[in-house]
Amino acid sequence: MIPKIRHVLEYLRPGSVFFWDGDGAMTHDDAMRSLRLMGEEVIPAVREIAKDLELPSSFEVDTATGKPYTLATADTEGGHGEDD
Repeated sequence: MIPKIRHVLEYLRPGSVFFWDGDGAMTHDDAMRSLRLMGEEVIPAVREIAKDLELPSSFEVDTATGKPYTLATADTEGGHGEDD
């Protein structure tokens, strides 16, 4: 599964990725195992892949402008365009 996720990240280079876990008929034990694997294996692997591909976190980039937050907020500091 992780190589398939890497392929999607390389090709699409998305700003956000959402994983839906535990959908469908599962026993409680299977659902807990799935959730544990997602947290212990899948999400850490996706973070490493994103780091390798230099994909920024959605917390680092203003999704409206595509600019890093440090640059996106610099224009609005000091009164948000109004005279102080």
